[in-house]
Amino acid sequence: MNPHIRIAHALWLAVFALWTLGEIFLLLRTRSSRTANNWDRGTLRLLWMTIVLSISAGQLLRARLGPAATFASPHARADLHVAALALLLLGVALRFAAIQTLGRAFSVNVAIRSGQSIVQHGLYAHVRHPSYTALLVIFFALGLQTANPLALAVTLLPPAAALLWRIHVEERALRSGLGAAYDDYALRVPHRLIPGLW
Repeated sequence: MNPHIRIAHALWLAVFALWTLGEIFLLLRTRSSRTANNWDRGTLRLLWMTIVLSISAGQLLRARLGPAATFASPHARADLHVAALALLLLGVALRFAAIQTLGRAFSVNVAIRSGQSIVQHGLYAHVRHPSYTALLVIFFALGLQTANPLALAVTLLPPAAALLWRIHVEERALRSGLGAAYDDYALRVPHRLIPGLW
């Protein structure tokens, strides 16, 4: 194996492991109680199942099909590994920043806490769901690392669909729980995931 690919792969595994452990930590530490969980509608379970199955299926396809012809050369594969690693680092950093900005208002399931207010600074001044934007970047990086278009699609598209459903559920909860204040915020920050686009 090319030494550059070996280094990128080792870094990739380390960052992926840290992200995975971080998500498990968040699941254990920030899940709201059952009494506050009346808005979730099973989206947390759906999201976790979709993520695990999609990443696993993408990796199985990668092992079975190998890299696309475009990435057959060691140089092209090294470049792809570096690009995927950079995107993974960006996604993890964005996710951490979004969660830190929310502070105590963050929970892994859809729940509105008593006295909760709308966070409108940092990344939340540009998009309404930056932690989900970060997850999409992470899934894209995971798919890109497979060097196979089909594996990329399997890794990215099902979690993206699950996230869109969760955003729908979450925004209904926020509008119901926070009322006109959330409507005003949505008018000021019209984009859910990508500044200037959507």
